[in-house]
Amino acid sequence: MIVFWKMLDGKQDEPSKEQKQEPTPYIQYSYVFNVSQTTLYKENTNEKQILDCEKVISDMKMKPVIKNNHSRCCYYPTADYISLLKINDFNSPEEYYSSLFHELVHWTGHQSRLNRFVSKKHMDELNEELVAELGSSFLCGLCGISSKVIDNQASYIDGWLSRVKDYPIYFIKQASQAQKAVNFILNKN
Repeated sequence: MIVFWKMLDGKQDEPSKEQKQEPTPYIQYSYVFNVSQTTLYKENTNEKQILDCEKVISDMKMKPVIKNNHSRCCYYPTADYISLLKINDFNSPEEYYSSLFHELVHWTGHQSRLNRFVSKKHMDELNEELVAELGSSFLCGLCGISSKVIDNQASYIDGWLSRVKDYPIYFIKQASQAQKAVNFILNKN
């Protein structure tokens, strides 16, 4: 509720000379709403989009199915779609695109694309997570947003690499797979 008030001068249409003209207070109450509290509100996600990142996605020859109605980010290989939170649910647009790129790299592993999914063994999960995060970091660097997400990406990659520290060639193999996925996304295969 807002309150509007002002003092009205005491003039009348035809005042007599004998009447004293005193100011009269006027007060009006009104209820106001932010447009986001109404049914008229349409969220403008365009202002949060990063054009270089959007160009990567719009230029893809094969486009993934992306559903924004889930509470977590993941790729479902059996149904072949990406589940991703809406851009406004992330701390920053850069984090959104980092997550989207991560899931896009997973998406490239489908049998109809690069066929990386061999089995559901622990090492295969490890392989795939490294490939996805490395690919995401490559795409973030290409789009110029890596400085905003590098700490999270480095921490994530380090967490997976700590499990295979005795195999130095392992990182190079996964980086090669990540580059193939990025090339697929960028139509360079």
